[in-house]
Amino acid sequence: MEASRWRQLSCLLDQLLELPEPAREQRLLRLREDDPSLADDVERLLAHERDSHEFLAQPLWTAAPEDSRVGTRVGPYRLLRPLGEGGMGEVWLAERADGLYERQVALKLLRSGYADPGLRQRFSREREILARLQHPNLAHLLDAGVDLQGQPYLALAYVEGEPITAYCQRLALPLERRLQLMLQVCAVVSHAHANLIVHRDLKPSN
Repeated sequence: MEASRWRQLSCLLDQLLELPEPAREQRLLRLREDDPSLADDVERLLAHERDSHEFLAQPLWTAAPEDSRVGTRVGPYRLLRPLGEGGMGEVWLAERADGLYERQVALKLLRSGYADPGLRQRFSREREILARLQHPNLAHLLDAGVDLQGQPYLALAYVEGEPITAYCQRLALPLERRLQLMLQVCAVVSHAHANLIVHRDLKPSN
């Protein structure tokens, strides 16, 4: 896509995302009358935004209670402890258990009872989003699959961390260093935008 076309689409997308749904639909109808090709591209971006927002708007994990499944297998991984849950998913600290190699991962699963085909399709879209995002400051996708019981899983790099605000306060970082960290965040966001993914819910816990 040419840079000028992308700038035009990006500007239109920003405008449309600020509108309530009825006004957005009216604006799209007018755009389709004036430039059907441009309207098609914008609607594809909006569809990407809806899918990626469902995935990215939720923190990867929040506090989770103990679970009786500790020690059970999901595909080649053994569950060690729950890291958190939210929306349709739950995240576990897990380890490779098939003897090929040793590694701990953050294993994302569908929550128990979420067997609806539509939810499984959304889970698959999350996998596609993660596969497109390859950046040194993102926890990247290592593995994905479905175990013998039909449980889909995503294995992501496990990174011990804390909210960026807590990190800055704990180390009493000067303004210059905080701005350097912010530039790193901006680079990640730019990478997501280049892959047609809009976050819309940036905050320290994310």
